[in-house]
Amino acid sequence: MVALLLVGYYVRTKQVLQDEHMGEISHQLRAMQDELAHDTYAGYRAATQHGERIVTDLDLASAHAYLAYTYAILWGEHGDDTEALARSHLAKAQAAKIQHSYLTVAEGYLKLFGGDSKGAEVLLAAAATEPPTVDEGGCARHTFSLLSGALGIIQMHAGDLESAYRNLKAAQAELPADPRTNTALGKVLYHQGAEFQAANAFDTALRCEKDHAGAALGVALMALDLGKLDTAEKFVSRVLAASPAPSQRQLAIAHMANAVLLDQRNKAADADREQALAEGLKSPSKDLYLTLARRLLLIGKKEEAAAAVRQAPVRQWERPGLERDFAAFPSAGGFMAGKVYAETVASPFVCVETSPNAELVVTVDTAGCFGGSSTNLRLSINNQTATLKGEFGLTAGAHDGQPGPLHFPHSQEVALTQEERAQVVRTIGAAATHPESPSTCHSTTSLWARVTWRCADQAGKRPASGSISFGSSECGGLFETGYNRANGVDRAVEALFNRHRLDEARQATMRELHARASGKDGGVDEVP
Repeated sequence: MVALLLVGYYVRTKQVLQDEHMGEISHQLRAMQDELAHDTYAGYRAATQHGERIVTDLDLASAHAYLAYTYAILWGEHGDDTEALARSHLAKAQAAKIQHSYLTVAEGYLKLFGGDSKGAEVLLAAAATEPPTVDEGGCARHTFSLLSGALGIIQMHAGDLESAYRNLKAAQAELPADPRTNTALGKVLYHQGAEFQAANAFDTALRCEKDHAGAALGVALMALDLGKLDTAEKFVSRVLAASPAPSQRQLAIAHMANAVLLDQRNKAADADREQALAEGLKSPSKDLYLTLARRLLLIGKKEEAAAAVRQAPVRQWERPGLERDFAAFPSAGGFMAGKVYAETVASPFVCVETSPNAELVVTVDTAGCFGGSSTNLRLSINNQTATLKGEFGLTAGAHDGQPGPLHFPHSQEVALTQEERAQVVRTIGAAATHPESPSTCHSTTSLWARVTWRCADQAGKRPASGSISFGSSECGGLFETGYNRANGVDRAVEALFNRHRLDEARQATMRELHARASGKDGGVDEVP
């Protein structure tokens, strides 16, 4: 009897200890998830401590998945020497053959940061379209948001801003307060010329995570470009004074941004010291060298700016984005474009002038209280043969650059000489890369312009493609830069329609509208 009691006591004690052990493991996993949700350098570092405690005690596949994700971000985004750790934990999680969204995203980020952005996109695109098989933490919405957000971030780094915007918005719809998604969305929107929406996205990230250095730097760099120096100074100071401190990479960008600010305050010696501090942190990144280029361009050192970008010791995966963003500086609005960019850097789609196979598409959408219109100009080059097509139609309205369905569309096409082809590219390039004079309009009409381009392979050069867009939901107000730039593109498209006799498309649309309207009682002209 005593022996049986001892055996029972032993079994019960063992079960209690096992329950306590698994309870502690669950506690560490939850703490790890909470730290990852902050999307801060300190949060990622704290998450690794929780994860390493787990896997030291128990070879848990889900902990390896979280660690692979965390170390991948620390390596790729913060410059830490954690690639080997990320790949080691990835291999251990994969060996367990688990299906886990953090494992998929970790693999995608390792592909991206290793230089295989296409492979990363394919992997995440497939995962984001499948229903979640594992509901991590009991939240399928979080799983979808994580996958869609990661796909959008990968597409952002690859330069596909339209797809990035679409997937980041989908992720935001599931988890509206996620700071990582909102920060990436802010960056995409700013590159598309939508400063007001970008500011809202950054603000959402900072309201949810007040010490989010990525969002604060996003606001600071955008404010620098727009000439809002007080705002830039506020957010740069916020990063530099943060506790716990951001990563060395983020601090380096903040010091370099401070150098730009000090130059504009006529404090060149102080600016030089800030640049030295930034470079002394020895944490190179795309944003660091783009900010250095900003400084050099603003103080008149054009060749040095180009050389700094060309010779920047950034990682392989960042170089295409560095060159692409530097080339797109002219499409930035406001202060920076007005002072230097439009005069120092070539149009980002200049390749359309010379490529044997290329396409340039310009779309201008307007919307008011009673509907709007959409104008489309398409330059196509096929084996050096150029054609220009104009299309015009009416829309039921547009919101944030997203037009409604097209009504009464009509189009017209003409062949172009090589000289005319070059003239079209230069006309659109000048409109898209030069700031407009402030308009006198104070209406509720929205105006959006989007320019997309694609150039095929040329001798020894990569295919080039991209898009820029700008506009505003109303004319005038605080964020008029985008509206005025879109207005300039609209005028350029109008001139090209007239010059190449494409206006028949617009006239045909209006004739059809009036014919429909005249058949109605009262003859009211309205879009269906």
